[in-house]
Amino acid sequence: MQITLKRQFLFFVLLATSFPSLAGDSLYVNTFNTFRLLKMVNGWLETGNMAGLVLNQQNKSWKIETGYDNSNGQFHLIRDGENVNDYSLSTESFQTLGKRIFLYGKFACHSLDETGGQWNGTYDPYNGNPYILSDSLSGTTYHKENYNLAGGIGFSLNDRISLGAGLDYYIGVAAKQKDPRPKNIYIRFKVNPALIFTTSKYKLGIDIGYKIKIEEIDYNVLRSNFLPSYFAYKGLGFFDRIVDTRYYRFLTAHEFLGGVQFEKKRGNIPSLTELRFNYDVEGIEDGITEIRKKDGGEWRTYQVVLTEQVCIQNGLSHYRITGGFTFFNGDGNEFLQNLVNSGQFNTPTYVTIGENLKFNRQTFRGQISCNYLKHKDQGRIDWDATVGVNYLNNREQYFYIPELFGAGYSNITGNLFIQKNLYFGKCHLALSLNLGYTSDLSKDLQLSSLPEITKKQRQDVYLQEFDYYTSNVLKSGGEVKIGRKFMATHQPAQVYLSLCCDRLNQLNEGRSFNYFGAKIGMVF
Repeated sequence: MQITLKRQFLFFVLLATSFPSLAGDSLYVNTFNTFRLLKMVNGWLETGNMAGLVLNQQNKSWKIETGYDNSNGQFHLIRDGENVNDYSLSTESFQTLGKRIFLYGKFACHSLDETGGQWNGTYDPYNGNPYILSDSLSGTTYHKENYNLAGGIGFSLNDRISLGAGLDYYIGVAAKQKDPRPKNIYIRFKVNPALIFTTSKYKLGIDIGYKIKIEEIDYNVLRSNFLPSYFAYKGLGFFDRIVDTRYYRFLTAHEFLGGVQFEKKRGNIPSLTELRFNYDVEGIEDGITEIRKKDGGEWRTYQVVLTEQVCIQNGLSHYRITGGFTFFNGDGNEFLQNLVNSGQFNTPTYVTIGENLKFNRQTFRGQISCNYLKHKDQGRIDWDATVGVNYLNNREQYFYIPELFGAGYSNITGNLFIQKNLYFGKCHLALSLNLGYTSDLSKDLQLSSLPEITKKQRQDVYLQEFDYYTSNVLKSGGEVKIGRKFMATHQPAQVYLSLCCDRLNQLNEGRSFNYFGAKIGMVF
C-alpha cells in the first residue's frame, strides 16, 4: 500500500477544507472553548444525525492543533504499552455557505510508539472482538501511524425538511520492531445520510449508515534460524497455538447502524431524545493460499443506545442534563474445519463441517451527568462544571463443551470536572480540575484448574485484564490553557498553549499510570 500517496492525498484535502474558513469576516469572539460552546448550544451535534448542522448558530469556526502526549506506568491492560509517545496534528472546521448549506470537516493524524505491551499483534486489541492474534514477544516497540478524515454536510431544503450526510475515513498502519514482527494495515470507512423534519412543536430526525472495517495482519520473520509461535485468542484466555515462520490474517467487518431523534419543548425547556441501533458482523480468514477459519471465529454483535438531553437556559447560565442506557450483546462462533484435497491437482482446501457458539459477552451501561456553564458573554465561558455517574455491568461466558466458564463484574464511576476562565485584555487563562473514582461493586470468576483445559488457556493474560477492570481506581488531574487574541483576515482569532496531566492510582495494589500532554493551537 502506497502510504506516501495517501499522506499527500489527505494533506491536499485538508488544505481544501481549511482555506475557506480563513476568508470569513465575523464579529464572533473565538477562543479555545468555541467548539465546546457550539456543541453545548446545538445538542444535535452530539447525535448521529448530520442534518443537525443546519441548526448551528455560528457561521464559521476553524481550529488547528498540534501536540505531544506521553503515558507511562504499570497500571495498564496487558496488550497496551506501558510507555506511549504520541505526536499529533489535527484540524476541525464548521462552515456556512449562504443560508442553506452547512459544512463540517475534521482531519487528524497520529504517530505513536508503544513499548511494553504483550500478547498482541492486532492494531486495536481492545475494540471488543475476542479473536486476537498475538505472539509471546514482550518489551518491544510497536510503531503506529493513523489518519482520520471526516466530514459532513447539512442542507436546509425548506422550513420543514433538512437533509444531511456524513463520511468518515480512517487508515492506520503499524509494525513491531522485532521478530516475529506483525505488519498491520487497518482501514475503516463510514457513510450515513440523515434527515430532520421540523414543525412548530417538535423536530423529528432519522439517520441510517453503513461502516466497513478491514484489517490485514502479516507476521514476518527476518531471521532464518527463528521459528516463532503465534497465538490466536478466542475469549477468556482460550487460544490455538501455531508454530510457523509466517502467519497471515485478514479481518473484515460490516456494520449497519441507524438512529431516531425527537426534540420537543416542554414549557420553555427543550429535550432531545435519541435511540440508536447497530448490528455488526466481523469475519476472519487465515492464510494466503489455503484459506482457513478454524483458528479464528466470527464475531456478531448488536447494540442499543438510548440517550436524553435536557437543556435549561437562564440568562447567562446554561444547564444540560444528559442520561442514557446502553445494551450490548456479542456472540463468537467458532468453526470446525477439515483439510481435504480437491480437484485434479489435489488442491488443499479447508472445508467447514460445523459451527458452534462458543463465546458470549453482554454489557449494560447507564450514565447520567449534569453540566453547568456560566457565560461571561455570548462567546466566552466564565465557569464550566460537570458532574456525572456511570454504571457498568459486564458478563462473559465461554462454552468449552461440555463445561461452561464465565466471568462477570460491575462497577460504578463518579466524575467531576471544573474549569475557571479568566480574561485579561487580549489574554485568556483557563484552569481545570478533573477528578474521578471507580469502585468495584461485584466480581465473579469461574475458570478451570484441569490440565487438559488450561493447556489451551492463558489464564495469566485473562486474569491481568480481569484485575484491571475490577480495580478501585482514583483519577486526578488538571489542565492549564493560555490563549492570546490576535486579528487574522479580519476575523478575531486566538492562539493558545495547553498543558495537562492525569494520574490513575490503583488503590488495591498501589500501581499507577500517568498522562502528560502539551498542545499548541489556533482558533479562527
